[in-house]
Amino acid sequence: MKREYTTMKPDISKYNLMLITDRHRSLGRDNATVIRDALAGGVRLFQLREPDLPDGEIFEFASAILPGIRSAGGILILNDRIDVCLACDADGVHLGANDLPIAPARKVIGNSKLIGFSAHTREQALNAASDGADYITLSPAFPLKHKDSLFEPHTPGALWAITNELNIPVFFLGGITVENVGELQGSEKKARIAVVSAITASEDIISASAKLIDTLNY
Repeated sequence: MKREYTTMKPDISKYNLMLITDRHRSLGRDNATVIRDALAGGVRLFQLREPDLPDGEIFEFASAILPGIRSAGGILILNDRIDVCLACDADGVHLGANDLPIAPARKVIGNSKLIGFSAHTREQALNAASDGADYITLSPAFPLKHKDSLFEPHTPGALWAITNELNIPVFFLGGITVENVGELQGSEKKARIAVVSAITASEDIISASAKLIDTLNY
């Protein structure tokens, strides 16, 4: 049977919670289990980020997990792997400062796929939007516990000041937990967040996902 590929770019503005995978911070659970439980808890936006896995393994896993994510109304973004994204028909790629720049990446990936970018400063955020990113993550929102960061945490006010300069979705990232996520809510707009450990390292992924979504959808 001939494979049908997507031709419409997903609307990422519909989502306010992104789960970024990290099997090293998942209490021994595999990504299939984490994504399955996160879906049950209401998560619909996923970024597959496993930089130490080979392309073939990423392709096989993404191809296997995509139908379940899409049947639930969700989307899957791959970190860095533009070629694998195209091969398995994922919904987009997420790039960083050391990856292929956004403009040439768009030439390769086309207009039907999302391109996200990891921004840490106002300048990076504005440049990414100007270069054609569909969304950005902006970090760190809080101090990081699992690694050192080259950047000082932004205050909630600073995060929102940058967000309000942009016309693309901004997902706050870094150190966000079920307990502190409420501090990021705006007075007029609801926050969008991206998390790793807040979900993957939770004993109860379904419950943690649901609590984050409830707070974001106050």
